[in-house]
Amino acid sequence: MPLPLIPIGLVLSVCREIQAYADEKVHHWHHLVRAAELVRSIIGISESARSEAMAAMGPVHALVARWCWL
Repeated sequence: MPLPLIPIGLVLSVCREIQAYADEKVHHWHHLVRAAELVRSIIGISESARSEAMAAMGPVHALVARWCWL
């Protein structure tokens, strides 16, 4: 996944719940990706819905949208 144009600090400041689902301090986008996969399974987003969102929005925007649901 290429690094997104959205600053990670902005995502962390708006979606503060992220850290509760991360297995370590979030410093990089790959930490967000790992935590987002955990959240996907917890809130019941199917793999097909995840794939459709990624295809429609792009991987970063789909990831950020998932965090905004919390």
